[in-house]
Amino acid sequence: ALLHLPSGKRTGLSDTATRVWQEVVASGDEGVDVDAIAATLAAEYGADPQVVTHDVAALLAEMAEGEWVEIVPEHEEGDQP
Repeated sequence: ALLHLPSGKRTGLSDTATRVWQEVVASGDEGVDVDAIAATLAAEYGADPQVVTHDVAALLAEMAEGEWVEIVPEHEEGDQP
């Protein structure tokens, strides 16, 4: 289960969602690469990478909506942070 510290709300994750979360956490400050996470999970589960990419993106969108993760626009070279 995840605990959202500011609100105190909890949510349970399936085994697969937990695996995605582990990859999100492992990404650290570098940010999440959906395609890389999907490729890792597709290899682990023997699944179609395109399907996994869609599912990972949908899960992360749902997590952003619930404020479990934040989507931050990428900065292009030359942009000020």
